Amino acid sequence: MEIYKKGQAKNYRVIFTAIISAFAIYAAWSWYRLMEGKVWAGVPVDWAGAAVILAAGLFAGFYLSYVHPKVVDYLIATEEEMRKVTWPSKDELISSSIVVVVVMVVLGVVTVIFDFAFVHILNFLAKFSGGG
Repeated sequence: MEIYKKGQAKNYRVIFTAIISAFAIYAAWSWYRLMEGKVWAGVPVDWAGAAVILAAGLFAGFYLSYVHPKVVDYLIATEEEMRKVTWPSKDELISSSIVVVVVMVVLGVVTVIFDFAFVHILNFLAKFSGGG
């Protein structure tokens, strides 16, 4: 196995490999917890299965990030597009974040007010219908 387009998209390959590896670790841990103490043909399936899942996941992460042409080309293209993006200045970022937080708070308050009003209206109507 030879590394495809070596030297390109280094950071993205590492990040992608780390993400796939994290999924593999979680899958192996989940398998171990599910099969804890079980034995098949004299082999403890908790540790053996977890080891196989972990090894397969780590291999898949490496293979996809460094050898598989379509995935590598996608990671390289992603890196190139991220370089083209015009990132906001610090002031733009802060002002946009403030707007988002204010809008979220206002929407939360409006939601609570409507919820409170509907509960009281429905309770009031339930008294007249004999339901409460």
